[in-house]
Amino acid sequence: MPLCPECQTPYEEGQHYCKQCGHDLKTVPPPSPRCPRCGASVSADQNFCHECDFPLKKSRTVLPRFISKAWLIGIIAVAVLGVVLILVLQRDRQPSPAPSSVSQPEPSAAPAAKPGEAEPAQPLEISRQASLQTGLEKVLYNLKEANLNKDIILYMSCLSFLYPELDKKRQEVLTTWGKFDFKKMVFTLSKIRELGSDNAVAEVTWSTLSQNLTTKNLQTNDFSYKVWFAKELGQWKIKKIEDLES
Repeated sequence: MPLCPECQTPYEEGQHYCKQCGHDLKTVPPPSPRCPRCGASVSADQNFCHECDFPLKKSRTVLPRFISKAWLIGIIAVAVLGVVLILVLQRDRQPSPAPSSVSQPEPSAAPAAKPGEAEPAQPLEISRQASLQTGLEKVLYNLKEANLNKDIILYMSCLSFLYPELDKKRQEVLTTWGKFDFKKMVFTLSKIRELGSDNAVAEVTWSTLSQNLTTKNLQTNDFSYKVWFAKELGQWKIKKIEDLES
């Protein structure tokens, strides 16, 4: 039998009013909820079906949210731990600074010269002398290349503007090249002496192997000169050449 929706009193089909509470039974009551598993009628406030014990109310999604947050917290914790480990490893790989307590040995002072002995050469003077020799050797090397390749422009670039009779020297060199080919040239630089900051003098010995273009004969010669140098625009040049008697 159907039940009165108001007081749950059974009534017969076709009855217009409830005998218990007088509720109008002609009003079609909303369909009563039923268990989705067994189809039994259930009320809205039931938590479980009385027939099959099926849960009628959906549980809140607290547990999945809790699990999701736990996973998120775990991932963040692992990431932070990884960053910390990387920083620790990088710090361990850096070389340790030398202990500041270990004192470095101080350079020993140069021994003083004894009376009557020459004072030891200073490093600045040695460096200056080496620089001077390098500059002079560069000029002589260019002069050698000019003779071997018959390059008059390179030859004249080795001479100072103060060189006496430049035009005459140029003609003498071209005349010599017209008669001989220089096959080999080696120079020796000695007795270098600085004359102020932009002038120097030295002795130069040339050992040459030349071929006479007419007879095709080869001959070796040694020539010694006293050469004066001048620095022009930062480059050493030959200012004067004087033959040395053997």
